Amino acid sequence: MYNKPLISVIIPTHSRATMLPRAIRSVLNQTYKNLEVIVVDDNGVGDPNQVMTSEVMEDFFDDNRVQYICHETNQGGSQSRNTGAAQARGEFITFLDDDDEYYPQKLEIQLAFYIAQFPNNNGFINAQIDVVKGGRIVRTTKSSVDLDNLLFSAVAEKILGTPTFFMPMALFNAVGGFSPMLKGQEWYLSVKLVDYGARFASMPQPLVRVHVHNQGGITSGHTRPDRLITGLQNIYEIQSQYFCRFKRSQISEIQRNHWLALTRAHIKYDLVTALKMYLTSLKFGRPNRQTAIVFGLLLRGSIGRFSATRKS
Repeated sequence: MYNKPLISVIIPTHSRATMLPRAIRSVLNQTYKNLEVIVVDDNGVGDPNQVMTSEVMEDFFDDNRVQYICHETNQGGSQSRNTGAAQARGEFITFLDDDDEYYPQKLEIQLAFYIAQFPNNNGFINAQIDVVKGGRIVRTTKSSVDLDNLLFSAVAEKILGTPTFFMPMALFNAVGGFSPMLKGQEWYLSVKLVDYGARFASMPQPLVRVHVHNQGGITSGHTRPDRLITGLQNIYEIQSQYFCRFKRSQISEIQRNHWLALTRAHIKYDLVTALKMYLTSLKFGRPNRQTAIVFGLLLRGSIGRFSATRKS
């Protein structure tokens, strides 16, 4: 039987004080008890959302497992998680967004799985996610990571799920934690970990409930079209640095997915550009399920635009 190492859970928060208590309680109510929760308030001191968040946090100050850190100014999701990690005392680290929640056995199950997979603490793991909308599970993620081509899987954005990432603190620190990015913070962390030499394993069951809603949050800035497109371009620039290590077919898959992502980013705002980018994606291999999904979105956007024009 393994000992009971301390697990640090980092929760960054921004403009979602009403949702934050659910996230914190889902950690405090874990079946695994040797944990600490570090809430990093990224609203900025004096901001109305920060004042509201500090009031919410008063309900948790009697629990010595809870820390509350407030940034002087808004710094974004990456730095918020890094701030929390810098104050953490745990042997292991994991994360949770302020609008999501853990299932009660998340930490206990992950720790046992991790120790069984990586007794030398030389890897990181994730798990699946239940996506919840309107209180109902609408889908559960399914990992498609090729362990024989782990670097490609990481670069091709197949290792995801920030609230399910679980790793030794020493490994997180060895790769410098999260990097400041408009988009793809968790993606780039997985790339850095694999490139560093860390092994990886994915748990088959969902351990986190991710809630879909229209309220803002710590990374909501990247949903603006200009920032989203810039974020996608930044990801592709990093991906292209690894092309010399991949086969032609693997490069084409990354390129196709990049153009499909750009298509999706433009559909709502510029259908002509979206169509051009979709046609570009077709140059990189045969159409697949993702190609068909994006085509459906493009067609729906075109019909919606046509209907709106007729009504006007």
